Amino acid sequence: MNARQIVYQRPCPKIIIKDPETGKTVKSKNSGAELEFVAGKNTNLLSYSFTLSINDISGSFSATFYPDYNDGKGNTFSLFDDFEKLQIVEIYEGNGTSSEKPVFCGIIRSKKYVAQTNDSGGHRRISITGTAITGLVSQFYINLDVAACAMTKQLRTQADLINELTINGKKEEEVKYQEKMLKKEKEYEKIEEDFLLRTEKAAEQRKKELTSRYSGIRIGWSLFHSTMDDEMNKYFTVQHAFLYDWIISDEDMKLSDKDYYDGYLRGFFKKFTMSDSSVNPTGKIGDDVIYKSTALLFGLDIGLRIRHRMYFLMTVFDIYFPFGVRFQIYDESAKDKRFDNDEINVTFYSCGVYGGCGLEIAFFKSIGLFMEYNIGYTPVGTNKINVDGHQVYLGVTYRSTSQSCCLPFL
Repeated sequence: MNARQIVYQRPCPKIIIKDPETGKTVKSKNSGAELEFVAGKNTNLLSYSFTLSINDISGSFSATFYPDYNDGKGNTFSLFDDFEKLQIVEIYEGNGTSSEKPVFCGIIRSKKYVAQTNDSGGHRRISITGTAITGLVSQFYINLDVAACAMTKQLRTQADLINELTINGKKEEEVKYQEKMLKKEKEYEKIEEDFLLRTEKAAEQRKKELTSRYSGIRIGWSLFHSTMDDEMNKYFTVQHAFLYDWIISDEDMKLSDKDYYDGYLRGFFKKFTMSDSSVNPTGKIGDDVIYKSTALLFGLDIGLRIRHRMYFLMTVFDIYFPFGVRFQIYDESAKDKRFDNDEINVTFYSCGVYGGCGLEIAFFKSIGLFMEYNIGYTPVGTNKINVDGHQVYLGVTYRSTSQSCCLPFL
């Protein structure tokens, strides 16, 4: 049975209401006090709850308050008029201590009175609800709730009646009221337009920063490596590889709007080792007499990449296909047990070719990840053993807008 630990916490919550334009804490219209509700200091906060999804960045919250409060001087004020739509709500929690850990940020979408009845009689409460502010960023627009939409429709209908009220000589107070409501509607529309403009500019700026960069330096490690020769795989059961790429690219190296090409130099190092399980103490593998040896492979590749770029989910995805020529040094050494463990050493020089495919992902503008598969043909020795085979690499890439910044790393 897997043991599970249950952690009990005391939230010690704090809720702060802020103005969306200035970012400052809202002050009460009646008493001038800041709308900051702290557990143990302010008894108006009755309850609160919030949810955050693990599948996306949407969320919601709700909070309940006593409708009236006392300023300590015997004056009683109402909280209802202090809450307004689109105000920012910040929720902080602690663990039995001060509430300094931010856990949720959202905006008010609605406010209303709610009534509760129990044995002691009826009680009136204020309830505010809203959504997480991150949900607005993901959507790039604000959906006003049904009540606000209904009110807007009603205001527009009433605006058409202003001329009729004036012509018919209706009360001047009614005309002024309609003008006030129209002004309020325009203020809501301006807030929405400003928010949409800011989010669109931020999204375009991020896209420009990510798509204007390309891979300059890459470092990778082999997740899997095997040769195309069964005898090599039989003896050398442990195979590791490391690569270093310097990519020569520029934003003008285009095949189309989304297709690019670039050149690269790749240095690599491989190490093949016979494990203890592949060589028995007598120095034999089956009927073959052999001593435990280590093969080191060094080389340089010169190649070309064709890549296709995609941008979605605020992330750059590059699918690429590398093709290259390989120059390789193969050095193998072993201890000869027949002659006091004298070292036996052989060295071969060879050339080959290889190709493959890969994927680069860049969520950050300067750092990215890549995975690459390649297969090639590089013969070694008189038997022309192909030491290249199936290779899978995983690594990190440094991304830049200028190739000159990569030169110091060479």
